[in-house]
Amino acid sequence: MQAVYLYRLLLVAVVLLLSACATRPPPQYSVNAQNHQHQLQQIREWQIRGKLAFRSEKDKFSANLNWRQQNKNFHLNLSTFLGTNILLLEKQQGKVELHYDDNLYHHINATELLYELLGWSIPVESISRWVKGQASHEANAEFSDNGLISKLQTADGWVVSYSDYRLTEAVLLPHQINFQAGPNTIRIRVDAWQMN
Repeated sequence: MQAVYLYRLLLVAVVLLLSACATRPPPQYSVNAQNHQHQLQQIREWQIRGKLAFRSEKDKFSANLNWRQQNKNFHLNLSTFLGTNILLLEKQQGKVELHYDDNLYHHINATELLYELLGWSIPVESISRWVKGQASHEANAEFSDNGLISKLQTADGWVVSYSDYRLTEAVLLPHQINFQAGPNTIRIRVDAWQMN
């Protein structure tokens, strides 16, 4: 009886070992940096789902993230892990609306509105470019040997770090993005990219 038990245990261990050996390493990508940046500039309509964590001197929170970008317009929804809305921030035709705490607020600048109302320093307009791994004129970009941006340092003090690039609809896009400016930290983990 004990021999049968040991035999089964050994068989399970061998199967687990073989399946671990069969796991493929993540693919290694290499791109022409200039061509890749051109590809990213052409992506003007996209959507991401994932998680966002924010930390400042006064506040910290984690939330589900759903962001839909259509040229300069966007729809940004943060919700709890149970699905309760934290806030809904929208920009349409140059006007910004924030639905927060059962109230509706209007502004022309999303970054200023979030700061004035909640004290959150989040450069919403710039993040819409940075989240794709796209360089901007006001930022110094560091590229890895594989041609992908590893870090951006912006004129307004943000350091943006990228990792976990994955091929999405024939474009390499980051799935882990960290933003840091002084005591303010934003971490975005993208679960899914969708191009419209």
